[in-house]
Order: sequence, then C-alpha cells, then structure tokens
Amino acid sequence: MITLKHVADSLSGIPGLMLEATLIFTSLATSLKDDIILTQPATYSIHNPPLFLPPSIVAFLSTACILSPASVEMCWSVMKSSIWAGNFTVSERMKGLFEMHRHPHGLTQHTFYPPFKMCPNSTCDRTRKGLLLGKAEQCKAVYFSHSGTVPAYSVQLYCESAKSPSACKTTYHTNYKVISDRRIYYNYTTALLNVVQIADHYFVDY
Repeated sequence: MITLKHVADSLSGIPGLMLEATLIFTSLATSLKDDIILTQPATYSIHNPPLFLPPSIVAFLSTACILSPASVEMCWSVMKSSIWAGNFTVSERMKGLFEMHRHPHGLTQHTFYPPFKMCPNSTCDRTRKGLLLGKAEQCKAVYFSHSGTVPAYSVQLYCESAKSPSACKTTYHTNYKVISDRRIYYNYTTALLNVVQIADHYFVDY
C-alpha cells in the first residue's frame, strides 16, 4: 500500500496540483474500472492495473479534473495500484462531473456490465485459455433509480473469437445470459443485485 508521503512526493512535479483534484481523480478512476478493463486485450489479467489508461479515459479525466493529459497519466502511474485495489470510494459529488463531461467520451456514472469478465463455462475454449470475454456491445439505457430517472449504458459481452472456434457463443447481460434463443437468468446464491435489468435497455433499483 502506498503512503500519503509517497503520493505527495511522486506528484510534486505536477504544477498547481491541488488535493481536491487528486481526490476527484481517484474517485472518478475508481468508478471507471470496468470501462478500463473493457479496452484491454483478451490476455490481460484483471487482477493488475494496466500501465496506461485508454485515450478516452485520459481525455475524460483531464477535462473533469482540470488536469493536462500528461498530469492524468502521472496520477495514474502513482496511484493505479491503490485505485485498482478499491482503496478509494466513489463520491456522490461525482454525479455532476459525469453529467457535464460524459457525452464526448461515451461515459456515464451508470454503466451496467455482466458479472463476468471471463466466460464461466468451464468447458469453453476461451475459459481454458484464460482469455477475457472479447466482443462487447454498448447500448444506451435508462436507469430508474430511487433518486430519479437517469441516462445509463448497458454493456453485453459475447463469448466468441476467430482464434477460439470452440468458444461457447454465449451472450452475457447484466442479469442473464443468452444461449442460442434461450434467456437464462443467473443463479444468485446469496442475494439479488441492487439493480435489476427488466428489459434490454431498462434498469430499476431492486
């Protein structure tokens, strides 16, 4: 775990960097973890933070935190391990920043992903090779939350690859998977998710 002194010393080279901007950066970057993983190659290990952020994430953080792209990359280099480990919380104050800056970068505070980064089918060729689910489709959605109706995105992941002809060709959604024409809801053994997908583009708080 990095110390506050290490962070301060490492970021001292960024002119005019304020504590508030650093806190905003860590909160926003934490909330974008799934979006960052989505851009990584299939062979990437999700247990380790990537060395570099995708350009769209850098551009969004640069605008939202009022930092140069180079400063964003330096902040990521220093704090990526703690961000990836979940050592920072996502503040409700970040809602306004997402609303102001999300559109040009295709990001939103509420993006709903399947619960799997790898195909859970043990007989699947991609699973045996340790590959991430590689084919993704992002759609606009509507989220009916307890605090109101807000725009969102829904991401579905498809288990298919030209390099893995034995991939199971399952499409994974937030609450269910589709095999051929069959929709099969996940078997939650502990508790339901806080958000339920009631249609392709609609989500509600449970």
